Amino acid sequence: MITNVQTDYDYFVHKYVGIVTEDVEKDTAKTQGAYLYVPETMCNGYKPGDSPDQDTVDTNGTSIFINDDECKPKIASKVTVKNWMIGRLENNEVYSPGDMFHKGDKIEASFVHGKVSALQFNSDYHFE
Repeated sequence: MITNVQTDYDYFVHKYVGIVTEDVEKDTAKTQGAYLYVPETMCNGYKPGDSPDQDTVDTNGTSIFINDDECKPKIASKVTVKNWMIGRLENNEVYSPGDMFHKGDKIEASFVHGKVSALQFNSDYHFE
């Protein structure tokens, strides 16, 4: 009997802890999104109280590959790193006009169909 099988569907509905990085009204979070830090999927570049930030860092370029020069992958010598992602409030979230998420609030986040570019969240929080 197989007991520890994880289907692709299980991956898609995995819930992550998200931290709101600045105050935002729930109306705005639903229509335009909100800045979130998701520790399990991002580097440790965020500390509680930090504001959303981004920076450009140098990479080692192609020197990290041992391939022959003519078949090395082409990669950027500089990359942009951020301590935030933009997520949208789920459509089924119930709230009153003027309700807000505050900087540092922990929320429940997930990636729609496992796509990092499709971050959504709600104010339910059941992790602790």
